[in-house]
Amino acid sequence: MHEKRESSALREPLKNESETTLHHQLVRYCGLLSGNLSKEEKEHRQVVLWAIEEKVRNNGAHEACAHSERARQFMPFAALKGYEELIQQENAKSAQIR
Repeated sequence: MHEKRESSALREPLKNESETTLHHQLVRYCGLLSGNLSKEEKEHRQVVLWAIEEKVRNNGAHEACAHSERARQFMPFAALKGYEELIQQENAKSAQIR
């Protein structure tokens, strides 16, 4: 069902503090493996946690960007003709409802 994974003792050592922190978080999340779970569910959760650890090991930890940076991806909509007018109309409708 699930691919068997090699033991953590055989894996590459963690490369940096970020990976070490993630590893400790994943170990803490292994609490998700306890409780009244079926064998299949525990195995599935182990595979998911292992995949997350491997992705971080290979690609580095993902760091969230600042909100101001994230919002830039939506700026192209401002270039659409009539966008500002549409926003003003919707704001006016909302104000009337209140």
